[in-house]
Amino acid sequence: MREIKFKVLNKITGEILPVANIDFKLKIVTVGGIADGVLGKIEFYSEWKFKNVELMEYTGVKDANGVEIYEGDILKTDDGYLAKVDFYDGEFKAIEDDVSLNLADYAISSSVVGNIYENPELLNLKSN
Repeated sequence: MREIKFKVLNKITGEILPVANIDFKLKIVTVGGIADGVLGKIEFYSEWKFKNVELMEYTGVKDANGVEIYEGDILKTDDGYLAKVDFYDGEFKAIEDDVSLNLADYAISSSVVGNIYENPELLNLKSN
């Protein structure tokens, strides 16, 4: 059974942070993180409205370097091929040149090099 977790892109600020909680009734996402404060590291939480975010779900798969792969990530193979990670036909897939491939197989020889929100130019996508 895979771990269910998300990270989220704030469309206004461009920040990507881990999700601490999703409230579907209030339509807000609570994000959290650790920042350097005057007295050392501090934990912080913030609430973002659904309309201002893009959720990215963890696929349960890691790349060749052990990096967690999320929906929307861009993978690069050892041969230089690029694919985006998408939920397609009931499962997470690596989409390379409009061909859907098994993500677990693809991840073995690939690395996360960005995501479709921060690096759309890698796949010649228009930014949102």
